[in-house]
Amino acid sequence: MVHGKRLNAQKFSVGGTPRKVLYHSDSRTLLVMRTGLTGASCSSDIVQIDPNNGILLSRFKCELGETAKCIQIAKIGSEQVLIVGTSKSTDRPMMPNGEAESIKGRLIVLSLDTLGSPHECSSFIPTSNLSSSSHTGSFPEIVGYANEDFSSNSMCSSPDDICYNQIQFEQIAGHLRSLTHVTFTGAVLAVYPYLDRYVLAAAGNTLSVFGFVNENPHRMKKYAVSRTRFTITCLKTYGSQIAAGDCRDGVLFCSYHENLRKLELIYADPAQRLVGDVVLLDCETAVVSDRRGSISVLSCPGLEEFLKVQKRT
Repeated sequence: MVHGKRLNAQKFSVGGTPRKVLYHSDSRTLLVMRTGLTGASCSSDIVQIDPNNGILLSRFKCELGETAKCIQIAKIGSEQVLIVGTSKSTDRPMMPNGEAESIKGRLIVLSLDTLGSPHECSSFIPTSNLSSSSHTGSFPEIVGYANEDFSSNSMCSSPDDICYNQIQFEQIAGHLRSLTHVTFTGAVLAVYPYLDRYVLAAAGNTLSVFGFVNENPHRMKKYAVSRTRFTITCLKTYGSQIAAGDCRDGVLFCSYHENLRKLELIYADPAQRLVGDVVLLDCETAVVSDRRGSISVLSCPGLEEFLKVQKRT
């Protein structure tokens, strides 16, 4: 720890439960996936927030009864998009034995090219009154939480810390625009961009590769599909290598053959494990965490060269 240094802190309540936060560098804003909203219109949404002052800039509302499960930023041609995976049920997405429940889910593509920097939008006028009782805007279901009180001897406390009781949403720029969507049998628990022109989506025990006709984000097409024994909970890529986390069978290494439009299982986890998350260090090495408190490093020397030979044949 660096002594004599401290972090400046700003805090705003965004309502509900923020499940995931992404930073959109082009607009210098945050994309926040929220669940647990108490309004009648929806219980889950995606919002764009100015990190400097907490102003809500735009929003995409999930359908009634639908919950956002995952989000990732991807680039399709020259356009940036946000890919969203959802569950259309409040029930658990998998059975206790790891098999997928027979519920519906959606893969949604949202446009990010319409997002502007908050500094470029003159309509965003911060308000000095942040009391939740004064809000009569478009989002009455968002309720501010009370500030946390820091003790005087807390390392985190500072007289300069800035706290906001309530996110500022009086000035709304618009809505995150949906370009297209696909409905699955199974909740979409993981999505990931692939090779700068595809999108991977895991719904239940199904892994799908989607492309976009003529790099048009409005025209999404399924190119390949593969199935695992149990529910896929996470996805990561490195180059052409795909790592899919099966909730019971561990990490599965896959590759997509563009000429054949086929997903191929290259390598299976030597042990069954309850996968928490996975990251690919390179084409041959994966680090996986499990729900029993362990982190494992899986490697397959020569796999990268093997994949190169396969692509040439």
